[in-house]
Amino acid sequence: VNFDVFGSKSGISYIHGSLGATVMTLGMLQPLNAFIRPHVHKDEPKELKRIIWEFVHKGSGYGACLLAVVTVSIGTTLLPDVNDQRAYQMAYGIGSGSILLSLVAFSFCDKSKYKDAAPADHMSPLIGGQP
Repeated sequence: VNFDVFGSKSGISYIHGSLGATVMTLGMLQPLNAFIRPHVHKDEPKELKRIIWEFVHKGSGYGACLLAVVTVSIGTTLLPDVNDQRAYQMAYGIGSGSILLSLVAFSFCDKSKYKDAAPADHMSPLIGGQP
């Protein structure tokens, strides 16, 4: 199997490779975000640079996850054997669906745990709030 997805500048393999490289780059830049994160001081409102940082950090993280789903979905169509494509697509769909359902269930359980113990504006760390 030829794995040179960047050999030609067109076609679905090139798109798959480009999206994959983008996802990996976004993922590898996440630790840098922690290094440049503006800190929130207790009993002070968030500064504009912290609000912008949160937007960029969360947006790039969720964007990378969304692009990863698209990239893997495209990749399943590139397998040479149609039977392998179907088997991989079914396995990917079942696995991804199970993970998504688990995350949704966890976020509701986590949110209800903090409901009575935290202020009304507190959100679950899983869905974007402060821990």
